[in-house]
Amino acid sequence: MRRSFRIGLLLMSVAIFAAYAGFILGPAPKFGVGMAIDQEGNVYFAGGPDGFNARFTAVTKYDKEGKQLWERRFGIREASGGVCEGFAADYEGNVYVTGSIQKHKVEKSIYTTMKYTKNGKRLWQVSYKTPPKYCFDAIAMAVDTKANVHIVGFYELEDWTKYLDVNLNFNYEGDSKPTSDILTIKYDTNGRELWAKRYGHAENQRCEPSDIAVDKAGNVYVTGRSWVDSNDGLEKLKFVTLKYNADGKQLWVALWPPSGERTSSLNRSNVLTLDNAGNVYVLGDSSHKQNEYTDMVTIKYDTDGNRKWTAQYRTSAKKLIFPKSIALGEAGTVCILGNEKPRTYGSGYPPNDTLDSMKKAEFITVKYDADGKELWRAKYKDPEGRVIIIHYIVVGAKGNVYVIGSVLLDALVIMYDSNGNEQWVRQFKDPSQLAKLISEVKMQRATLSAENLRE
Repeated sequence: MRRSFRIGLLLMSVAIFAAYAGFILGPAPKFGVGMAIDQEGNVYFAGGPDGFNARFTAVTKYDKEGKQLWERRFGIREASGGVCEGFAADYEGNVYVTGSIQKHKVEKSIYTTMKYTKNGKRLWQVSYKTPPKYCFDAIAMAVDTKANVHIVGFYELEDWTKYLDVNLNFNYEGDSKPTSDILTIKYDTNGRELWAKRYGHAENQRCEPSDIAVDKAGNVYVTGRSWVDSNDGLEKLKFVTLKYNADGKQLWVALWPPSGERTSSLNRSNVLTLDNAGNVYVLGDSSHKQNEYTDMVTIKYDTDGNRKWTAQYRTSAKKLIFPKSIALGEAGTVCILGNEKPRTYGSGYPPNDTLDSMKKAEFITVKYDADGKELWRAKYKDPEGRVIIIHYIVVGAKGNVYVIGSVLLDALVIMYDSNGNEQWVRQFKDPSQLAKLISEVKMQRATLSAENLRE
């Protein structure tokens, strides 16, 4: 999902985030959990479940005119459900999907990765094998220029709660402690495992991954959060960003905030993206320990992991911000997208005021220049008071910005010009309309980039 949509590159990774609470909103749109695009302008959506396959998500391919070419439900013949957590498309139009599959009459979910040809034929399926008591839960994936597949996810005990004492006060029995490490796996184009690297356990940390990206040289970048496993661990939550080379050697680790810079009750990195120079852009959120505010935090690192700048969009104590997507624009500009809604304290499940809070939610779009200075911010709230869901952001030719959301199963698109002025708002009943729009935006951006290079 992610995440991010880099219109200047023809290869895209998507990290997936849950978009809907099913008990409130029902089915999710078929474009809602992620999007990718290949060099021919074909668009791929991951989404669902829909009303007919309520326990499955699917990947759908459209051509540049918006015609649906095929759709593949994520699952296997003996499965009762399947949830896509990440997917990507390579230069040749092959599609890669990772996620969990629930087998019939089996409680344990199987996390697996599949490859499909550009015609939708499944080529292979692989699963990472863990030792007894442990499991691997995939979160996101990316594919490099050689069609090598990179997966990041949790490496953890299958049921760590059973190691807690009866008072549930997080005292552990014996030597067994819950672990939550970041595991990064690389497969070749035929599904053969090349390497797997864990981060967290050796450093006496607990970690949670959120996104992954690969540059043209095959270097791998992973982001998430990390904390020291201690009684005051929540005071030490940090963004963690890692870089590996193509052979799996860890090159650097960057943590934010640095020691002594500030204290927060929660720091969580959500998505990342890369530019052509190897700079890394990370987007996450940070809450002050006294709940005085919540920040949407954007950080730029250079190729060696040195922090170049940090930019923060701050809400009041009465609101919460949920970062969702990041995209790069012209001249090194950075556009971020988040969802801002009133802070609620309802009781019950779901809280009594949850739906009301969701109706008051606003899309927040912010644009920064190459040095992290804010250029503009824009807000969108549904004028009819409907629940709108945020998905991802696209930057097109001449710096136009497209915010992609949804109203139930319909696509909702807000277009801003390069100065943040709202140009139009459209609602698409058919996902093919959204696919055609995204393809047009991509082709315009690619054409403009090619012209600039010739000049």
